[in-house]
Amino acid sequence: MANQRILRIKTNITDRASNIQESSVIPPVEKDIVYSLFAKDITRFNSGDNLVTIPLSTVQTIKFVRLEARYTQDDPSATPSPVVAGDLAPFKVRLNGVVFDMDANGGIFEFHGTINQLQVSTAYAFAQTEIISVIAG
Repeated sequence: MANQRILRIKTNITDRASNIQESSVIPPVEKDIVYSLFAKDITRFNSGDNLVTIPLSTVQTIKFVRLEARYTQDDPSATPSPVVAGDLAPFKVRLNGVVFDMDANGGIFEFHGTINQLQVSTAYAFAQTEIISVIAG
């Protein structure tokens, strides 16, 4: 048990009114995930790569995955707005070999539960997108 750590995930959904006061839409949620192995990896890809597999082999039983995608270079000609290196980049996720894409349009994807395969893709072709994956198990 000395090797085990706790990953605490806090979710708070709020609504900001015009007077800048925030009110909670739902009660805040905290979840503790006990884990012993932790992996962080960086994967670069673009639309020409089609589906890219995120390596999971370092963690045997996965309990939590967080993916964050960022553009790796500027593209001032991108529409509807220019792309700036370091900005969050939209991408799609496939879990466990299911042929169903989940959109991560905000550039961040989190999942708790059993995962045995994790794939990502992007429609953006100009520059590479960088995925930073954090996996706890």
